[in-house]
Amino acid sequence: MLKPTFCKKENSKELIDFIKKNWPRKNILTENRKLFDWLYLNRQSKTYNFVISKSKNKILSCLGIIKNEVNLRTKKRGVIWLTMWLSVKDKKNTNSGIDLFYYLIKKYKKHIIGTVGLNESTILIYKILGFKTGYLDHYYISNPNIKKFNLVKVPINKNYNTQRRKSSFHIEVTNKINFYKKNINLKKYENFFFKNYTYFRSKYYENPFYKYKFYLINKKKRTLGFFVGRVCTYKGNKALRFVEYFGSKSALANIKYSLMFFLNKTNYEYVDFYNAGIENKFLKKSGFKLNKFKKDIVIPNYFEPFKRENIKLRYAIWPDKKILPIFKGDCDQDRPNVI
Repeated sequence: MLKPTFCKKENSKELIDFIKKNWPRKNILTENRKLFDWLYLNRQSKTYNFVISKSKNKILSCLGIIKNEVNLRTKKRGVIWLTMWLSVKDKKNTNSGIDLFYYLIKKYKKHIIGTVGLNESTILIYKILGFKTGYLDHYYISNPNIKKFNLVKVPINKNYNTQRRKSSFHIEVTNKINFYKKNINLKKYENFFFKNYTYFRSKYYENPFYKYKFYLINKKKRTLGFFVGRVCTYKGNKALRFVEYFGSKSALANIKYSLMFFLNKTNYEYVDFYNAGIENKFLKKSGFKLNKFKKDIVIPNYFEPFKRENIKLRYAIWPDKKILPIFKGDCDQDRPNVI
């Protein structure tokens, strides 16, 4: 049995060359070192968050991880997201890739392990290993102020009243992160989402590639929850993509008219939101519609390059009984494909 180890910083070129050789298509991660280091380099341990197995000084398999961790009563708990699981196609190399998974289970006993965007051909492997698998629900709202759509394929949205109504809930948009520390009630959701201030600061506020904003759900002076979003553009046409939600799920049921009033003031064709774990009853009341992936409705996901087609995002979670809200922003799904 080969002993899995984390890839040392000095062996990064060997790892990147291995991925280039064995990944089925060209990948931006092997072409852009800044992006690769931002996602995977652990500067404290001087290792990459890639577990590898080697034989005769050659890499046989690798498995990348992205960690979300929070301290719960001094104990670290969280989620380990799996990415880029690769093995050399060799009859003699039948178990090295699986051994990497079992190594992670042993090392991160208290953690949930998951992945998003997995290939359909690997579903059976995940099920055999005890993962729960499924698809992220895809929700959207089309802008009622748009008369001709160039990104999406949807009926003209005539059913929404975009006049602002009296409500104690409103949407506030900010590109700052200090709101989190000012609203101590947000901390109570960290145990459920396995995310905290440090996570949102490092992944979104300090992101060197994309410009994200925080869309706060406020009631009077309290922030009850927030979306993380960014604007995607194709030939001058814009869409707002909500990639995460954090906070009170029930607060979502009270933002329909505030959200529509906000959207109506923009030139975004639509806002969309991939997720699993937030019940339909809350999102329906907030004005979102569920994309049923039929031919008459098309809500694009890919912008780099742009593809006007529906995309289903698969997820897998281990152990299979774990309940965890999952979003497009999780794992490595909302990273650049073109730089």
